[in-house]
Amino acid sequence: MTAGTAYLWVDASYNAMLWASPREAADANVGHLKDDSLTDPVVLAREPTRLGRLTANRVVVKYSDKSGTAIIEEMVLVMRKPRDANGIGIVYTIGLRSPEARLEQDRAVFNALYKSFALRRLL
Repeated sequence: MTAGTAYLWVDASYNAMLWASPREAADANVGHLKDDSLTDPVVLAREPTRLGRLTANRVVVKYSDKSGTAIIEEMVLVMRKPRDANGIGIVYTIGLRSPEARLEQDRAVFNALYKSFALRRLL
C-alpha cells in the first residue's frame, strides 16, 4: 500500500474455510492483517449489523503498516448459506483500508456503498 492511498473493495467468495459465522470470518481476516502490519492489529469496534436482509459482522481495526502509517481497516462480512446441506455458502465482504489521516472522507464512500448493497437472486 502506498502511503496516503485508500482501498475500497467488495468481494463474494465461496466459504472454502467453512467459517460458521460472520464473526468467525471477521476474526480470520483480522488475523491475516498481521502479515501486512508493523504493529499488531487492535480491534477498535465490533458490532453485529445487517447487509441487505442478512445478519453481518462489522469490525474496525487499527494498525501501522510496514511504512509506519496508521491504518484503519473496516470490514462488513455476511454469509449466505448454501442451498443444500452439501454445498458451500458465500461470504460477502465490503472493506475499506484507509490511512487514519483521511479516514472520514474515505468512510463516507464506504458507508454509501454499504447502504446501497443488495443481493439479487440469480437464475
